[in-house]
Amino acid sequence: MNSSLQSLINSQIQKGGQRVAFRLGHEKITWSELDQASTRRLQDYRNAGVKPGDRILCKLPTSLELPIAVLTHLRGGFIHVPVAPTSSQTAVTHLIELTSPRCIIEEGIRTFHEISPSPALAVPDPAWILSTSGTTGMPKGVLHTHRSLLAGIGALTELWEWCPADHQILALPLFHVHGLGIGILGAMLRGVETTLLARFDTAQLCQAMARHKATLFMGVPTMYHQLLKLFEEDPLWSEHFHKARLCTAGSAALGAERLQRFEALTGQRILERYGMSETLITVSNPYRGDRRSGSMGVPLANVQTRIVDGELQVRGRALMAGYWNQPQVTQAAYSEDDWFRTGDQVEEDADGYLYHRGRRSIDWIKSGGWRIGTHELEEALLRDSRVEEVAVVGLPDEEWGEIVAAAIVCKGDAQQLLIELAHGIRQQFPRHQHIRRWLVVQQLPRNAMGKIQKAQLKHREEGWQRLKVPS
Repeated sequence: MNSSLQSLINSQIQKGGQRVAFRLGHEKITWSELDQASTRRLQDYRNAGVKPGDRILCKLPTSLELPIAVLTHLRGGFIHVPVAPTSSQTAVTHLIELTSPRCIIEEGIRTFHEISPSPALAVPDPAWILSTSGTTGMPKGVLHTHRSLLAGIGALTELWEWCPADHQILALPLFHVHGLGIGILGAMLRGVETTLLARFDTAQLCQAMARHKATLFMGVPTMYHQLLKLFEEDPLWSEHFHKARLCTAGSAALGAERLQRFEALTGQRILERYGMSETLITVSNPYRGDRRSGSMGVPLANVQTRIVDGELQVRGRALMAGYWNQPQVTQAAYSEDDWFRTGDQVEEDADGYLYHRGRRSIDWIKSGGWRIGTHELEEALLRDSRVEEVAVVGLPDEEWGEIVAAAIVCKGDAQQLLIELAHGIRQQFPRHQHIRRWLVVQQLPRNAMGKIQKAQLKHREEGWQRLKVPS
């Protein structure tokens, strides 16, 4: 393990001693026990012939076994390949074929495999292969190193002032940057006691926040949306967040109106940030300073950014080493002068704060020669309190190429609401931005990180309706 990363984690383990490191339900593990369990597990791997650079596919559910596995794999120089325990067999097969793991670990099971020789690595300290979210295609394997993890997660937890006095409640999936990287590795780097929740439940979360006097909570918009519903049904639940000092949101836009409602009910001003598997977290609102509603924030100190034709491009030590075993795909992801092309459309204000305006491939609609961003329309629709969730997409059309369509989750009389929304859009926007098709759903399709799967909506044929809107 990289000496700097190793020294930071070992230092926290030594300082932590018999203090609790991780909790789950009635179970707990101290820092000393985490260290001892990792040492035993590492010897087991070595006895089985697992070598540095070998991939270990980790399909564990949220459990105390997971932080043990993360620490063991880092110490052994093994490459941790996380996958959701609920993943389809197709997704797991794809990842196995891509990474050729030496070992697969599931709940209560470790399976060792003979593998073909590892591809030659240009990096000396490979650590993790993370899967991209797959919102625009088949997931790719993102290779991170000990160096990039320390640069990205170390800098972020320093900015957010994480320390051993903190207590984190972690309800995020533990196979992506947010939960695994910041939540688990960040806790190890800063000695933060962490209570894991096996699944997200609003009441259980609030009870855990109060019981442990928790100071840290990281969520995605879906979680905050459900919390707001609970708080509005019974405002007493919101008091469970009063001891927190930092609540963060990412993975998708939360919306200015919900940010304001959450702050009004809890006193907590949610800190929004931006990142992706390839870059880790590169942009964040400041912990101390002006947190701007709807903004991703400003670039971290060790990150360089630029905007080219509206696209955010990034450089820095926290970037991936490349896509695993896909050199041509890796090359295509970078500009000629070696900036990583995020594919995210952003705008920058006069003070350097960045605002996300969508993915180039899915959040822009080409209709009759016009290029239409979906973000502005979604924000307009969400201003109506009856609209709980919304996704604007482009549907194929022979005449226009694409037409603007909106799928919504709402409360109350849906048909009357749609007519009012359509009328409002016509009043606010030029003709080419008018919404031509509407779909009411119980919930929007999302991946494990809460990102809306717009591609599924674009390919859905049934249920869309055309409205007759009075002029």
